[in-house]
Amino acid sequence: VLVPPRFSHKGIVWFRLAQMRVLLGLHKERVPGGLNAETRAALDLETVAREINFTHPIIGLHVRRGDSCHTTLRRGRCVPLSTHLSRVEAISARYNVSKVFVATDDPTAVAELRERAPHLTFITLESFDRSRLQSGDQVWLEHRLERGEVDAHQLMLFTLRDLLLLAQTDYFVGHFASNLSRLAYLLASARAGPVPFASVDGPWCYHWRMCCQLSLSPPYSKVC
Repeated sequence: VLVPPRFSHKGIVWFRLAQMRVLLGLHKERVPGGLNAETRAALDLETVAREINFTHPIIGLHVRRGDSCHTTLRRGRCVPLSTHLSRVEAISARYNVSKVFVATDDPTAVAELRERAPHLTFITLESFDRSRLQSGDQVWLEHRLERGEVDAHQLMLFTLRDLLLLAQTDYFVGHFASNLSRLAYLLASARAGPVPFASVDGPWCYHWRMCCQLSLSPPYSKVC
């Protein structure tokens, strides 16, 4: 059962959204779970946002070009940055917005975006060395974490900051084949209602992998 019967009229997107709000402690009712006070203090999102001049209106852009490009079904099929930029340009022109927050595991992406589109303002978190996320062929980031090659706590804080800042954007461009993009879009929609979006690699999926054989009737898609 994807959605409990009493919530079936609301649909799978709403139910996933509600789950994420509870898990991250963004709901109004206080229940166990979610981000604790210590984690919120460590994230210090207000200070981080102020330091990078995170202001509205703003487009959220997720660019994933790390280990998944070498070790998953995306191997050899990762989307080029030009595809991301074309989606950003379309949203920028339609909604007259020029600031873009970039969340990425690629240390070269932001500089490349700034060079290709100087008329747009790209901001990002500068405090984390993204080159540490580049694993190369056949090396999962999870394996590098197990070996202590990447600081798990710092990576967690960096990822949560990227996710929660993406969730505060007004428009969204990302990878709906990526769990981080799916979460960011759900949380952004929870904050302000459905936000205009563009996906560079397929539709939003309710499960943890990618969607194939889409359908308008249950189960709506197959895992691939």
